Amino acid sequence: MSARSELVHYAFPKIHGFGEAAKDLYKRFAIIPAPKQVVTDDGDGDAATKTTETKTKTKTNKKRRLLVLHGLVKMHGTNAGLVERSDGTLYGQGRNRVLAPGRGNQFEFVEFYSAPKRAAVIHEMFSTIRALCAKGNTQVGIPKINEPVTIVYYGEFCGPKIQKGVAISLLPERAFFGFAIKVEGETTKTTHWLNLRQIGAALHEPRPPTPCPSQSRTMRPRQRRPGTATGRSGAGSATCSR
Repeated sequence: MSARSELVHYAFPKIHGFGEAAKDLYKRFAIIPAPKQVVTDDGDGDAATKTTETKTKTKTNKKRRLLVLHGLVKMHGTNAGLVERSDGTLYGQGRNRVLAPGRGNQFEFVEFYSAPKRAAVIHEMFSTIRALCAKGNTQVGIPKINEPVTIVYYGEFCGPKIQKGVAISLLPERAFFGFAIKVEGETTKTTHWLNLRQIGAALHEPRPPTPCPSQSRTMRPRQRRPGTATGRSGAGSATCSR
């Protein structure tokens, strides 16, 4: 089997509306309807318990949670993705099919990502993500993955002649705007989802502050000059000396 026939399409999950997402959060973190337990006796001395969905009581989760939602600007173009396997194979995909030489193309996306200079930048980007996953970062939610992985970078391909009647089509050239990253283990097929905020936070971790010159000097008590009055800078004060 040739390497070209092994290219896999990784479909992006269904995108739900804000109303559905809010309803899901409401169920999971706020008020959860709980079926009421009804006990009946049929006369034979054995009590039977049945559950009715018509009579419900609400159970409120008293633990307060702070949920931070980050929105992304919807670019009006065409759904696209970049895929890189652990062996360095790079190819593209659309919403429903693989986009690679001899396999399909749309809006010249194959020529876009396979241009030598752009492909080098894409490989460097994937190498950075791969290194972050190999190391892991619990502070920003990046798991440590101890196996070869395939990385899928989902985004929107926008620019001239892709859509009509929208401002983004007036860009001087086409561009790819990423919005989600899927990392799949090639052995266990375990899937991890990352977002751009996690990647940015991991790449720009705050460094410990550099001591200012005054902090590296030796501190000694300030001695009062003879004949001077004791003021606020008396025996309890100190001065810096090299």
